[in-house]
Amino acid sequence: MQGWLPSASCLLTLKQLGFSPHQIDQALTTYRQNCDDPDDRGFSKSLTSAPTTSEEQYTQLHASAKIPLNWKPSTATENKLYRLGYEHETISHYCSVFIVRARESDIVLQDPGAAFLEFCRGRPRVLAVPMPPDWIPEVSAIEAVMDHTGFDWDHVTDRLSRFLDIHQYSTASDWNAKFLSWMTSQDTSSPTPK
Repeated sequence: MQGWLPSASCLLTLKQLGFSPHQIDQALTTYRQNCDDPDDRGFSKSLTSAPTTSEEQYTQLHASAKIPLNWKPSTATENKLYRLGYEHETISHYCSVFIVRARESDIVLQDPGAAFLEFCRGRPRVLAVPMPPDWIPEVSAIEAVMDHTGFDWDHVTDRLSRFLDIHQYSTASDWNAKFLSWMTSQDTSSPTPK
């Protein structure tokens, strides 16, 4: 594919890093001759790792390609996440994790906001927290357990103490859902359901 050319954003990034148009043109000729499937990332990598690249340019490239430590998603991105049900604390936590992961990778993010949105979408909307010391399930959770298992109120509340003992040092994003899941996955052979 001899006609391939790097995108305008790729060229702009390389120019901002101090590569001259002559250096870019030379590297482009060599890259197109040696690459069967050229793309921006491969071209940038070939130029920055070329023997003619000074150590200073290489360091500058990696420093500028990394997402800043103080990066924050735009208000529009945050609003999208709020509409999807993410809480403020969850977004802040994921932002910190996203920055660390992005800085550790060699990937240059053309649109950090879009990448962050995708990063969040595969994760829980609420952060897992330790069980509060005075936590008990909501009545609706106990009723849901009764509906799913056929157990009566007394049996469900008897099993609650076992749940509290087992999970007192665990974390969950929704303790009622965790209780429901635990109760419906238990062996239903002890006491006879109603």
